[in-house]
Amino acid sequence: MIGNILLILYFLSLISANVVGFFYLSRLDDKIKPLPFYLLFTLILDLLAEYLNYTGSEFQHVYIFFAPIEYFFISNFYMKTIDDTNIKKGIIISQILYLIVCLVYFFIFNFNKHYYIFNLRGVLIIIITLLYFKNLYSTKEIINLKEEAIFWISIGNLLFWTGTFFIVALITPIRKVDSKMGDLLYSINPLLNVFLYTMFIKAILCKTKIYQ
Repeated sequence: MIGNILLILYFLSLISANVVGFFYLSRLDDKIKPLPFYLLFTLILDLLAEYLNYTGSEFQHVYIFFAPIEYFFISNFYMKTIDDTNIKKGIIISQILYLIVCLVYFFIFNFNKHYYIFNLRGVLIIIITLLYFKNLYSTKEIINLKEEAIFWISIGNLLFWTGTFFIVALITPIRKVDSKMGDLLYSINPLLNVFLYTMFIKAILCKTKIYQ
């Protein structure tokens, strides 16, 4: 019952982010203009995965297919924001290598190992997010963070992915001791998703202003 409620909350937050994103599409900063399309693609694939899971069909391949696309979208937001040429090159290399890893898993390994793909994507996004914060800290420009869209995207990414790692690390040993407690811990994950999409909505509603 709780799981169904959390799943509904998750989809409501994702649908809300889609509605807000396309409603304000024309006023979005060019750096995050692809965000509504990324959110729409996420919604379509999540609905497909839920349908396949509901019908008892294999659905893990959907997430492996989606993984490099999501990483490309997210990392490109930072490519357009961070000025450091070496970081930009590093992001491009990571995109290529991550795509290769996903293709290897898609065609060779069992779909049940998709969590390796998920975790690797999380590590890469956390690293890029931390590099963004480092770059933000060292900039000489005065930035109004309340209206800086990529800042709110970064807050969402950092909390979501670190929280997810915390859950993944604890859920297996806890389930061995108490399965109900493990299920309760896992239920935090949809709430992290809700927070992530709330931060995306905040980013969409921002108007980037940089004062020299």
